[in-house]
Amino acid sequence: MHTDYFVADHEGLSSAFAGWLTVGSEPVIRESRNPFTGAIKRMEEWSTQGPISDGVPAEFPDLAPLPHVLLKRIEHAKVASLAGLVTRRPPAEVLQSMLKPALIHPTNEDVGLHAVPADVVSALAALQDNDIEAIAAKWQETDETRDGQFHLQDCCDVLRSLGGLSRAAAPQRQMYLLWSL
Repeated sequence: MHTDYFVADHEGLSSAFAGWLTVGSEPVIRESRNPFTGAIKRMEEWSTQGPISDGVPAEFPDLAPLPHVLLKRIEHAKVASLAGLVTRRPPAEVLQSMLKPALIHPTNEDVGLHAVPADVVSALAALQDNDIEAIAAKWQETDETRDGQFHLQDCCDVLRSLGGLSRAAAPQRQMYLLWSL
């Protein structure tokens, strides 16, 4: 999985993601019964609304005009575990807040766009160079990064990249993550 992290204001988002669909403010709760156990399962789905702007939706939007970094294997759960360290919020709470899509591609379910919570962006932007290694060491010990392929230097590099990008977000722009399989 590849994940592009980028910052954009509404105009930049509308330009890069023309034709992508906006999302309703509240999820639709669907219930279904497991045919084997009979248990009721509740699922949140997000209703789509009109496109953010007119245009043919690109499978992979051109992010070159926007501040961005491409990171491999840094998806929602890893960001939520990192956010727990820098914001002191429970990672599950951060993850839940990141599950609502910012925009939805009208035909491709193998790509998603989600906003990074503002408090996470602020905390990452506030990191000092002397904080990086200590936080990276704690992050490396979380379940999400303890796969043996995510080393301390990798954690430090990701923190520096996301910290720099967070500083570029400033008040008028939001940080997003765009994932693709």
